[in-house]
Amino acid sequence: MTAFSFLYDLSSLEADYGAADIKECPLDVELVNTRNLQSNDDDNNDESKAVGFAAQLAAMNAEDDAVLEVEDEEAFDSPTADTGVVGPEQRFDDVTGARPPLPPGVGVDPKKTVCMQLVDLDHMIEDDKVVVRLFGATREGNSVCAMLRGFKPYLYVQAPDGFMPEHVEHAIDELDRLVKASSSHTIGVPRDLKHAVLGINIVMGENLYGYNHNKQSAFLKVTIAVPKLVGIVRKVCQEGVRLTGSSGPPANLRCFEANVDFEIRFMVDSKINGCCWVELPGGKYNFVDRKQYKSRCQLEVSLHWESLVVHAPEGDWADIAPLRILSFDIECAGRRGVFPEANQDPVIQIANMVQLQGESKPFIRNIFTLGTCAAIVGSEIEIYHFEESI
Repeated sequence: MTAFSFLYDLSSLEADYGAADIKECPLDVELVNTRNLQSNDDDNNDESKAVGFAAQLAAMNAEDDAVLEVEDEEAFDSPTADTGVVGPEQRFDDVTGARPPLPPGVGVDPKKTVCMQLVDLDHMIEDDKVVVRLFGATREGNSVCAMLRGFKPYLYVQAPDGFMPEHVEHAIDELDRLVKASSSHTIGVPRDLKHAVLGINIVMGENLYGYNHNKQSAFLKVTIAVPKLVGIVRKVCQEGVRLTGSSGPPANLRCFEANVDFEIRFMVDSKINGCCWVELPGGKYNFVDRKQYKSRCQLEVSLHWESLVVHAPEGDWADIAPLRILSFDIECAGRRGVFPEANQDPVIQIANMVQLQGESKPFIRNIFTLGTCAAIVGSEIEIYHFEESI
């Protein structure tokens, strides 16, 4: 038997499983709640109580599932009395450990400032444009996803000899043509992308390679549509390109900062530190329609990246939000001496524990098990009959 143990912040986990990606699974679970059992000498009596409770709970869950099947989308969209917002994770009010509701005004009044501690960020492509997603938790423990727009990937290219401002328009057209021709089958690049190269600016800088007598040279800041095109621009420039419109041989141009990850580039330019606090100023953001949510966070907003306020981890901004930390342990029925492989070695058990940052005891303890399992004091056991259901 092989075990894998991990720690995961749930604010980030909510980002990985968007509401649009959730699929209904066949009912294949038996619940055995042993949270309230006390350890004593009569183990058999405790187990019989747990099984009896499981039968009642399973019947209640079956009734709830039947009700959920007949509810229409309008029922899901109906606002709560407290906040007026129903995030995807609030669909089931009886889920143990549900997040606290949004404070009054949050999710209703766009002029109310929202502060959150950043725990993760990534990017997505929407309408041929890059959207940076920030995921975090507020001081009240609410999960927030901020969709930042307007930030574009870029890299620097050595300016060819004799390059002047009047060559910029030709350089954009020529580089755009070559890049689109080289990226037609590249994963992560929209097929109907209208413009690959969005702009070129002439900037002065110093090449750190070798000794240049502190002499500054001209570089081209090439702004592109999506991050996947950075490598293609570098390849095109290094293989040779005519950016000045001359009829001479193509110039092999050296590229700089082409290996910087897009997320790192954004963090550097916006002065974001890991796990820092960021502020979404009131009046600068718009609410995302609940039907268009891309995550399971309680609140999703959209704003321009330059409107984001980043706080240094000092004073009041050195606190830690009540993050939910998920610890889980995966047990596999592995073969002796062989590292488990998904296509041969089944997952037979997953143990989970959720704890709030700053708290000493977890508030969720459960185990997903394949087949039956003995009662475990203080934990809820969910019995599945198929590995896929786990």
